[in-house]
Amino acid sequence: MKRIEYICPIDYVRGNISGRQPIEYEGGNAYSITDGDRVSSDNYQPRMVAAVRGLYSKRRVKYFSVRTKTTVNMTTKMRESMAIMGGAGALFASLIRNKEALIYAQCVAAKPKEMTLRAFVFPSLQEGLTAKAANIAIADGVSIVNPWVSSDTPNVPVDADVLDKFSSVLSN
Repeated sequence: MKRIEYICPIDYVRGNISGRQPIEYEGGNAYSITDGDRVSSDNYQPRMVAAVRGLYSKRRVKYFSVRTKTTVNMTTKMRESMAIMGGAGALFASLIRNKEALIYAQCVAAKPKEMTLRAFVFPSLQEGLTAKAANIAIADGVSIVNPWVSSDTPNVPVDADVLDKFSSVLSN
């Protein structure tokens, strides 16, 4: 274990402290990897990752590691998780893109004051996409049409390329 210390006023730092980077895989992005394949990124640069063991203990230990590669082991379950996350993200992005739409106003009105709109809506979108519901219930009387399942006109439109990308997993 490699120990790390910080100067005042920083007590500890956790996570990737080297910054973000674009990651590419053979053939494009991680979602395009075929099921059963295990593919490492071609362009990954080493990253320093800081961690804290015993965060609320008197014997807190601050340490770091160097992550040298990232690999995707594509399974059916992983593809399903990626599609649900991508579909929910596309629906949410479309929802907040058009702030004049009735569905946006309804979602904001139904949201509890102590929550962000993302924290309120995103779990419902994920559950609805997982269940392949035609209408995703956000609150009483507020629902978003699932464009991958329902033939109704979507109240939150999603780009055709996103619909095509995730249709093998999210549609019936």
